[in-house]
Amino acid sequence: MANIRDVARLAGVSISSVSNLLNNRSHQMSAQTRERIERAMETLGYRPARAAA
Repeated sequence: MANIRDVARLAGVSISSVSNLLNNRSHQMSAQTRERIERAMETLGYRPARAAA
């Protein structure tokens, strides 16, 4: 199962960037970065852990 580190590595961004997107704090993030993270999550089949929500 993929985790946030795997998503960050594949997208070429920091773990913080992935976390910001997942927690709706991506207002200062470029659209290109958001798309890269979303593509990486889709490619890896990433789903946030229920315990983390």
